[in-house]
Amino acid sequence: MVRIDQWDNGLTKNPHDPLDNGSQIEKTFEDGLSLKDRSEDEFDVVQPISEKELGEEWSTVIRTIATTLPPPQYFKKGDRFLAKVLSAISPLEFYVIKVAHISVLREIERILSYCDEKLCRHPLLDSQCRPEHACLVRFDDILARAKIGHSGAHEMQVYLVDYGRSLFIGRSQCFAMPKCIAQYAPPLAHNCTLSGKLMPLEE
Repeated sequence: MVRIDQWDNGLTKNPHDPLDNGSQIEKTFEDGLSLKDRSEDEFDVVQPISEKELGEEWSTVIRTIATTLPPPQYFKKGDRFLAKVLSAISPLEFYVIKVAHISVLREIERILSYCDEKLCRHPLLDSQCRPEHACLVRFDDILARAKIGHSGAHEMQVYLVDYGRSLFIGRSQCFAMPKCIAQYAPPLAHNCTLSGKLMPLEE
């Protein structure tokens, strides 16, 4: 079993293919405080979106732009669940996604792929290029939900909230995020820090 001492929802600066790591790690969160009293089974998409809605009501969808994402889901003391490693900063610090939430990530990817061409017609305005603002960015030929870390004249540092990654990207690759996509689910990547003492997995 791996014991986790602390975590947050920041994102790593070390790029790795997010879901190629096939290992599943059982996490025990013993020292954290829950901000939401929701179990894993209660977590679901916040606002389901249909292809019909995105296809026929696009003018309405794109008019409602999000500047923030839903609050991250926190874990209660003693929570146990299967997780998949997304990326690693060091041997003791890494980012995970709950195995139960991978299907949510795949649905987000499907929605973004379905709307890719339409979404890319709406680059971020200068007024939207601010730290902590939500946006969509293109990386590895896909669109991903992100939060702006630092905004420069030509490049921005963005945090991919569902993949546990950080990157610098040109402003031309950053796009407005419709509110329905932002609210579909909280950020799915979680930062974990090990205590430094590893215990064997229980049978």
